[in-house]
Amino acid sequence: MATRETGKQRRSRIPLDYYKHSEPLRGWKVRLGVLAVVLAAGYWASGLVSGGAVGRMRYSRGPVAEVHAMWDSNCSVCHQRWTPIDSQSWLTKYFGEEKAGDRQCQSCHKGPQHAKNEIATETPSCASCHREHRGREASLVKMPDNSCTQCHEDLKNHATGGSVRTDMPVDALRVTEFAEKSHPEFEAAASKKDPGKLRFSHARHLAPGMPQVEKDGSFKADSGVWTYAHFKDEDRLRYWQQKHPNDTSVPDDQLNQSVELNCASCHRLESDDFGVAADRRRSAGLHATPNSRSYMLPISYENQCRACHPLTFEEGEQSTEAVPHGLQPPDVQRVLKGVFIGRMLAGKELPAEAPAPSRRLPGRATTDDSQSANARVNEQIAVAEKVLYSSAQTCGRCHYFQQKPDDTTPSAIVPTAVPDRWMNHGRFDHAAHRATDCLTCHANAPTSTTEAAVLVPGQKICQQCHAPSPAGGARFDCVECHRYHNGDQPHQGIGAQSRGAARVAKDASKFISGPGQQSGTQSATKP
Repeated sequence: MATRETGKQRRSRIPLDYYKHSEPLRGWKVRLGVLAVVLAAGYWASGLVSGGAVGRMRYSRGPVAEVHAMWDSNCSVCHQRWTPIDSQSWLTKYFGEEKAGDRQCQSCHKGPQHAKNEIATETPSCASCHREHRGREASLVKMPDNSCTQCHEDLKNHATGGSVRTDMPVDALRVTEFAEKSHPEFEAAASKKDPGKLRFSHARHLAPGMPQVEKDGSFKADSGVWTYAHFKDEDRLRYWQQKHPNDTSVPDDQLNQSVELNCASCHRLESDDFGVAADRRRSAGLHATPNSRSYMLPISYENQCRACHPLTFEEGEQSTEAVPHGLQPPDVQRVLKGVFIGRMLAGKELPAEAPAPSRRLPGRATTDDSQSANARVNEQIAVAEKVLYSSAQTCGRCHYFQQKPDDTTPSAIVPTAVPDRWMNHGRFDHAAHRATDCLTCHANAPTSTTEAAVLVPGQKICQQCHAPSPAGGARFDCVECHRYHNGDQPHQGIGAQSRGAARVAKDASKFISGPGQQSGTQSATKP
């Protein structure tokens, strides 16, 4: 057993003047430290002296991202002498303006400001958030949350005049993370009423045969059902193939089978095509990625409604002639007048009870004949307008009218104003959620009987997946849903203004909607 060392024995073993003498280990530590500094400075200096791409790479912080790889050895593309590229750098206080380095970024990237009421001095520079020299696989747009929350955790102090939009909810002024009580409810989900003015019942259209719905939500037993026999030939196969994609025709013995629609019957991704009619709004270039699989195509009459709601203006199943969709009542009347006059001139229909002809001048009708013809045409127009505006399958089924009590026809059709996109301040990718059933997020659709119901899911549904493990596991950082630039018009994309997107949108809005449309154009009744 070892004996215990006493303090006196330990004192005699350790020299008390050890600090007066140098030790080999300590000496080598000092020498190696100085050598490391000299070698590092020499390596850096040799790069400055030798110049060229190889020399510059000696003092580079690391390789740039893959999108900038072509300039990896050409530092001057981004870096200027004595100009800090990051506004948060301590050098900014002594060298030039804070955001001088932004000019290099903006020479290629025409990124607009984040919001109209931002305080310029409170906005960080490009390089403050988009960090370079982190390797080829690093992303310049997948930024950490603190890049966003540095302003949004106290937003009222980062907006013009110390305030933000007057309609912004209070809980949107202090956002720290995507979690309950730390992120405001989605603006679309928080709205109590759909802004659209289009009569529509999801419950009826998702029910087999599409029977009429009572006020209590039940279906009328004697309202009849919609079968494949009701469709025209060009539309019948389209709806049949939704359940039988391999069939090339509809069997005769299945024509009386009830039609059963599903979500995909009307809602298709932007990259899909109904094969019926091109959507003029999509071709107008209003959105940044018109061929993506993120958003749904806008609802249009030609693609989603025409098959069941043809705008025929004569009663009877044999009626095939229809007026164009998107016309206001004065334009509809002009179209109908042209149709009936054309029929009369073609000899298909003559004025009723026309008087005996008197002496005529060649090529001219007598006053009595003209009056009789105009009266007959006006009668036919009145009957056709009644069919269009009062029938259960045409205009009156879906649209709201502006009409005086004593008028027999409406003076105008109320614009439908159905939003093309609901998430105006964030982005959503339907293709990334293709493994999820539609009703997982839009659970109220099968029971919704009015267009006033808002079927957009709230953030609680998103947080079931977009939350830390084990609750969810999917990404839930800010940039997963939000884009920093062009926050006022995020769907136009970065650089939209320089591409003329504002002008294109303005021109397209005139083409799509607006009062006083000429015949044949899409009017304010856009779906």
